[in-house]
Amino acid sequence: MYKVFFRMLVGTQLAADELRDQGRDDSALRNYFQRALRLNDFERLALVSAARDCVAELDQQGRVIQELARELKSRPDNAEARAKLAGLQGKGEAAVTGAVEQLRQSLGPERFAQVDMLIRLRVRQNLRLAPGRSGQPARRGGN
Repeated sequence: MYKVFFRMLVGTQLAADELRDQGRDDSALRNYFQRALRLNDFERLALVSAARDCVAELDQQGRVIQELARELKSRPDNAEARAKLAGLQGKGEAAVTGAVEQLRQSLGPERFAQVDMLIRLRVRQNLRLAPGRSGQPARRGGN
């Protein structure tokens, strides 16, 4: 769920950057989550920092995964590439967990719990139902 939220947050920040670069007012978009989650300026900065760190790491891992996938497509018997790919699978979740912990440390346990609840409510509203496979119920988006 935080992976989705961090990507949403970083996306709004990038869109706000584009508005600013065009000489347009970016404040509504830049501060959207600050208002929605009732954050002060410090908390907003802590959240944006954690989200950007996480998304940067996920994007880097994605690039490595693409390279390994290309390698495996051309050389399916490459055991080293296959092992590296398997090792990267857990690192994505570790990046998200690390960013959440970074946010928890910045906000403190009590305030983090409040913000976490608001994030969960906000993200759930934006997740779409994914159709299930034949005979399986539809699923909700996840972590």
